[in-house]
Amino acid sequence: MRTEIFHGIETVDPHVWGKVTAGHPYAGCEWFAFGEAVLEQPGTYAVVFDGDEPIGGANFWVLRQEQLPLKGAIERRLMQAFLERRPLIISRTSPCTLQRGVYLPDNPSQAEQVIGEIQRVGLEVAHEHHASFLLADYLYDSDLDLLWGDYTIMRDFLDHGTKLEIMWTSFDDYLAFLKKRKKSVYRSYWQHVRGAEKAGIEVTVGSKPPDPDEALKLCRAVEAKYNENPYPFTRQVYALASMLPNTAYMTARVNGELVSCECLLFDAANGVLTPTLYGRDYRIEYAYFYTYYAVIRYAIEQYHARVIHGNSGAYDFKERLGFVPDMRNNLVFCAPSALARAATNWLMERID
Repeated sequence: MRTEIFHGIETVDPHVWGKVTAGHPYAGCEWFAFGEAVLEQPGTYAVVFDGDEPIGGANFWVLRQEQLPLKGAIERRLMQAFLERRPLIISRTSPCTLQRGVYLPDNPSQAEQVIGEIQRVGLEVAHEHHASFLLADYLYDSDLDLLWGDYTIMRDFLDHGTKLEIMWTSFDDYLAFLKKRKKSVYRSYWQHVRGAEKAGIEVTVGSKPPDPDEALKLCRAVEAKYNENPYPFTRQVYALASMLPNTAYMTARVNGELVSCECLLFDAANGVLTPTLYGRDYRIEYAYFYTYYAVIRYAIEQYHARVIHGNSGAYDFKERLGFVPDMRNNLVFCAPSALARAATNWLMERID
């Protein structure tokens, strides 16, 4: 086996990268071009070959800002200052797409050899940037059955997401499914619709983005509501997502004022939709429910999506709508130095 390293997605042969990432959502060249624009840096890409055949690889981002699950303001500032000096090297798809950034062959023996190469390249990137630690997240349990060498394995570390497998060709068919599954959910839908219409909420889903500053304000309101660490790239994602071919935006307005928004990132090649960066004015009732139905309708009737990744939170509501747990909530990490190991131990004690 041999490994080639590339800096910037434009330096990678699209045919080769397509073979490496086939079947992996949000891993095509256009998604990494988007990620590089948002993060204002080139990614690093490793491709592992068996002879002349590309069989696996990984991408690496150098992050000096990350939405770590720290609740205390002091801890956030300390960790931010640490990452500015000792960045995180992370294998993950482009911002907000929330998929793993390691691409392994099906053969377990080959996969473990590819993991060895990924670790080697990751350590080279870490040393080059004086990084704190290496991280690969959004992994399935089956990924953790492989040998990860010096990586530490963390099972069930992330809040598990949710997903809705789409098996309907129209929103009316979906409503019929809800009615058959549980009539109270169907009745709730109409209660939410009537309440939203009475409140004057007008929802649009389409290609026109909201003003990034307005979207940022609403997204920060949601983060403040749940005492979440602010996501550092919200404004950039809203400003740049239109460079992707299938991006749409959910916006809700009352008397012309933006009261809710969300960016819909759709991977047409894999049929996967990820609604992300939800923002909301909490003075407006029914906005959350009404807009969520609009997103599901758009996924079914416009995108003809295969699955919606609903992320974490609002589990009861999503379960009533047919969502099930998406258990890509594992990660592996490697702390390459004594300082990084000390920082990791400090961080683990404070993560919520």
